[in-house]
Amino acid sequence: MPKLTSTANPTVPNLNDANRSAVPNSSAAQQLTMPPEPYEYQGPARIGSFLRDRTITRGAPLLVPTRANTQPAFGVYFPLPQTEIARLYGMLVLTLEGRQISAITWFGGNSAFPHFGLPRILR
Repeated sequence: MPKLTSTANPTVPNLNDANRSAVPNSSAAQQLTMPPEPYEYQGPARIGSFLRDRTITRGAPLLVPTRANTQPAFGVYFPLPQTEIARLYGMLVLTLEGRQISAITWFGGNSAFPHFGLPRILR
């Protein structure tokens, strides 16, 4: 099972319109895994379908950029209904080949995420 190692910078920039172009295009991702779960999605179409389904089911996530294993990563937060807070749900770690995403690894839970500069909730 992959192990997460924090390479978080305490001054991680916000992902806003001005720096969205710095985020690599995910259309080339060939694999999405979720260790230790046995689920795996292969190819951009299946990965896209899975991510769209999750967005429809849970709503649009809020992404907070960080780094893990020297790769770009995002804390994934979902808003709690009827509140103005979002709870940390997991982390996506991108594996890059050049400027293309070759793989996406989803880590659920949140016990290790403070080591990545990720708060448990967003207000």
